[in-house]
Amino acid sequence: MAERNQLALPNEDGGAGEPPLVPARVESAPGPRWTLDSRVKDVLLDGVPPPDKVMSLRQCLKRVGCDERVANDNIKMDVVIQEPEQFIPDEHTRSRVLSLPECQTYALVYKVVPLLEGKGIAGLRQWGDANNASVKNELRDALADDGLWNKTRGLLDNAFNAVNDAEERERRREEERIESGIKQVTLVEGLYNSVMDATWAYVKSGDTNGPLGMGVCEGNVSEKVIGPEMLWEEKEVNFFNTPDNEVDEQRDRDDGIEIFVLSSRMGWPYMVYSGDEQASTTLPKEFYCGVFVRREVVRVWYIVKKYLDVMHGEATGKTTHRLTLIGSPGIGKSFSVGAFLLYMLLRYDANRLHIVAWFIGDVVYVFLKNEQPGKVLKFDYQKAAERYIEERVKTGSRVYVIYDVGKKGASPDSNWRLNWPGILITSPNKSNYKGWSNADGTGTVYINCHHVREIKAIHVWMERFAQPNPTVSEVEDSWTELSDRIDVVGPMIRYVLFAGNYGVREQEVERELVELNDDMMKLYEKVFDKKDTWRESKSSHKIVKLVRVHYEGRLENYRNKGVSDKVYKKLSRMVIERKETEGRLQQLLEVVVSNYGRDSAHLFETFMVCLFLQKELFKQVPRDLVKLRESEGMELLECDSVVCRNGGAELYPKELAFIDKGDNRKLKCGVLYVPRDSCFPVLDAFFVVEGEPRTVVALQATFAKQHHTTVSKVVLLKEDLAECFCNWNIFTDGLRWEMIYVQPAGGNTIKTKQLCRNAKATEEATLTFWKSVQQYQVSLKPASYSGAQEAAHVTELTQAFGEVEIEKKIKKDKQMARRKSW
Repeated sequence: MAERNQLALPNEDGGAGEPPLVPARVESAPGPRWTLDSRVKDVLLDGVPPPDKVMSLRQCLKRVGCDERVANDNIKMDVVIQEPEQFIPDEHTRSRVLSLPECQTYALVYKVVPLLEGKGIAGLRQWGDANNASVKNELRDALADDGLWNKTRGLLDNAFNAVNDAEERERRREEERIESGIKQVTLVEGLYNSVMDATWAYVKSGDTNGPLGMGVCEGNVSEKVIGPEMLWEEKEVNFFNTPDNEVDEQRDRDDGIEIFVLSSRMGWPYMVYSGDEQASTTLPKEFYCGVFVRREVVRVWYIVKKYLDVMHGEATGKTTHRLTLIGSPGIGKSFSVGAFLLYMLLRYDANRLHIVAWFIGDVVYVFLKNEQPGKVLKFDYQKAAERYIEERVKTGSRVYVIYDVGKKGASPDSNWRLNWPGILITSPNKSNYKGWSNADGTGTVYINCHHVREIKAIHVWMERFAQPNPTVSEVEDSWTELSDRIDVVGPMIRYVLFAGNYGVREQEVERELVELNDDMMKLYEKVFDKKDTWRESKSSHKIVKLVRVHYEGRLENYRNKGVSDKVYKKLSRMVIERKETEGRLQQLLEVVVSNYGRDSAHLFETFMVCLFLQKELFKQVPRDLVKLRESEGMELLECDSVVCRNGGAELYPKELAFIDKGDNRKLKCGVLYVPRDSCFPVLDAFFVVEGEPRTVVALQATFAKQHHTTVSKVVLLKEDLAECFCNWNIFTDGLRWEMIYVQPAGGNTIKTKQLCRNAKATEEATLTFWKSVQQYQVSLKPASYSGAQEAAHVTELTQAFGEVEIEKKIKKDKQMARRKSW
């Protein structure tokens, strides 16, 4: 709010510790910029500071030269003005104070604002409403005796007219910009045909002679031209990860196709190729021209096409004319999804769809399908493009919009071009799509990150252009580096494919994990407890990724999970540490066991080693433990694990400790040691049991049917343990080793001893050691673990009904259980 321009009188500082009555004059200070949302109270103050912020009675008395002290002279004038006789008994002094311009303004505000607001006029928008004419007449009559009506009407009318004048000037300027933008439109020669005539290729797995077992096919295959007719069918791409199984799925196809590559000679609107751009980058031209079409991208097209068909009467069913596509940042949504949709929309029935417009930041590409030949217009000012399209729509043209907020980072408002169907492409940041999604009839589609096999196929394709005639070994060696990047930053091609991007992202991920505060840790605890799905905006997309899920009978939805195995395990270990400190670890373990690990493979593999810390859960392990045989045909072996001996149930470790290389700590019996490093080799945790001999019980939680290891990992294990413990070499003399594979019941089961592979002649000692390790397997059955059944029931009911129904159901089940026990 601009303040009144008035010189402060000398010594008008209002006393010690109080602000001056009126601030010093600011030359050429701009007047207030009113809007239709400005409050009438602010307008009527006319630049005077609000009385409750600055003015005190003491200041006003000094202002009129009154030296006489009065009671409560430090009270603010917003209170004094309501009952001036009470605070200023002397009539002469009171008259002088109330005659001050500021006090006259406060009296006006005190009298008028409640009347206005009582009639529903709180801001300039309501004041200017023509329907309020009768209300203004009532106000005029109410203020007639005090002579306040003229000033009230003058101030509010002036402010309202100023807003209208400013809006009119801005409207004229905007009109000039639009007209200028339409006149300066660029015709992009050749781009329409370049997109329509884009060529197809694909990368498939199963090629025994190709790098990474993959081969590239271009042109014709078996006398059949590669084209959109070869794309996956809808049923092949329209599957979901369920909320109870977050393992990334990748459906196989008989012909082994992993990705298609769609290449436009001039590139695509998101990245139009030109000689100047090529000269300024080390990227090959093919990077601009080719987009990677994967299953998730094709799925989006089937959804768009279905809605288009319904809109135009070809199909029946419930539909929406707008969609919001949401996916993790850095997975190629703008480039691959936008480009593929453009290609397919241009091929859609030209009698039903005439214009395709791609909004990218402030730039808009308008593809005119019903021109002969097709044209592409490039607008550098968005509203100019909107005006051009709107004029076409008025004459009967039908438009479809691809609105990409990736570069602009802002969603159109909910009233934006409601008669235009389209799809908005965005990250999960709600501010990017809030306006668009709030419009009636807008549906939401979620897109998963790349599968590792898809990134591998992209790598094989790109290596053909990164260097001339790369050998199989060169491609495979460079893939090893990319695979390591995926382990750190996840399957985000923006960071995996380009070394510069990866280096920055790696540092961001590490920093994010190091700087996690208590609020963020509480959030992740909720996730692991199944009370939350990482949907808060506080979740950083540096350490989480979006996974599309589906509840039966409901629309598709999403949840977030750790962006990579390394990040997920790091987060979960931090949660374990926190929960153990607070004594709440058993609660989490019961939930994980109770669902057979279905809640999350990562969740099970990370947390279940901690089952050995809980006596009530641990005591069931000896009953379910199975000793692994050399082969399945052999006779079952008697279980001789140290935990199966008499009193074995009392051997559970009583303490949890996280270890790092370089700790140089003292190794003790009865402690469950969990490596903080998610890449620690061979085992997830271990503890040592006292006896003759001492026994190391190593634990490995896994969903897999096999969990073999290698000689190099076993060697690294021994080296890492020696760095963790100062007495490792002394302590390990004569140690007996056991390995227990912990698995959920009802899933894959390890049935034979796991091998130690890749042994060289010089590594016989390591191989001999591994053969001496006694191996066991345990399947965790929820019915056998105390407290687990109720936890499973609660999780199941939560997804289906909600908290009220859960409480009713649990109460009923407990009553039934008591009756049975009678």
